Amino acid sequence: QIAGSIVNEKDEEIDQVTVTVNSPTINPFARVFNGFFDFLSIPMHNDITVTAEKDLGYLNGVSTSDLVLLQRHILGVKTLNSPYKMIAADANHDEKVDTRDMLHVSRLILGIYNELPNVDSWKFIDKTHTFVNPTSPWGFPEAINYTSLDGDAQADFIGVKMGDLTGNAKATNLLGTDDSTVGDMTMAINDASINAGQSHTIEFTAKDFNDFTGYQLSIELASGVTFERADVGVLPNHSEGNFGLNRLADGVITTNWANADAVNLEDGAVLFSITVNAASDVNVSEAIQVTSAVTAAEAYNSDLERFGINTQFNRTEANFALYQNAPNPFSAETQIGFQLDKAGTASLKLMDVSGRVLKQINGTYTAGYHQITLN
Repeated sequence: QIAGSIVNEKDEEIDQVTVTVNSPTINPFARVFNGFFDFLSIPMHNDITVTAEKDLGYLNGVSTSDLVLLQRHILGVKTLNSPYKMIAADANHDEKVDTRDMLHVSRLILGIYNELPNVDSWKFIDKTHTFVNPTSPWGFPEAINYTSLDGDAQADFIGVKMGDLTGNAKATNLLGTDDSTVGDMTMAINDASINAGQSHTIEFTAKDFNDFTGYQLSIELASGVTFERADVGVLPNHSEGNFGLNRLADGVITTNWANADAVNLEDGAVLFSITVNAASDVNVSEAIQVTSAVTAAEAYNSDLERFGINTQFNRTEANFALYQNAPNPFSAETQIGFQLDKAGTASLKLMDVSGRVLKQINGTYTAGYHQITLN
């Protein structure tokens, strides 16, 4: 008989693990177990190898908070305190922890990867193994071997969820999901009008942005709204690589940001922006929505406490807009309305279909709404 436990570092039983018994002299056999396995009637006096495997749920327990811990470790701000966490951090499977692991984990979070390309979602290690150097734990046994097995044997495994440094991966589906938050991080957005056929840049700005080290979210575009580009703002360690654009066919953009140290920003500071084009007139608040469609919408403070993400659309009369003429079509005359965000000069050009200017009307106007009558 060969039996054993399959648990994580916190001694929680792991479900849906395939355990395989192999030998040069017998055919291999495998079964799926939950937390504990037991093989009876193993032929004696054979060399036996026992392995465990699970390649499900790559995003289980993986979020931008893990990127914060990875960055802190790489910079020496706070090193990982367990050989199992070091193994979990090696996301590209090259037996070291560096910025390339951050890239792989970030791509997984953003939905660019459906799985880590070089490693299964879980690794299983002989529980009796002693790490000579916990800060460089590689070379660990992923199989338990017996030479000429002549009696019952105990084979225990420790499971490591790859990419999960916070230790919050669910070991079993019987455990509930903790979706609790300690508050919300607010992103403020000006709710301007987007005219049909025109490009518009939507800025996501800070509102009470204090003591945050990271966030992640999905942005869903309304029907008829197309993405043109994304731009970074004032956040440190933020780049074009923090945007996931491979789900644009579904109308979804993903983005995240992580920093080892907490960041405080003044209200109105631009976190990032996206430029879109609309097929018909639409307000910004109707054109986009922050969701968890691909990447879960959440943020983290310096203690890695979890926050929800709230969007605040600022509706003011100070936004610039050029409105559709009315009536349209017209015979005698029509009115063209426009709105200025500040006082100053404005120029209205009327062009034919080839772009040739037929008439230009210039004027000085106050901030607010104005209307020109064209006969």
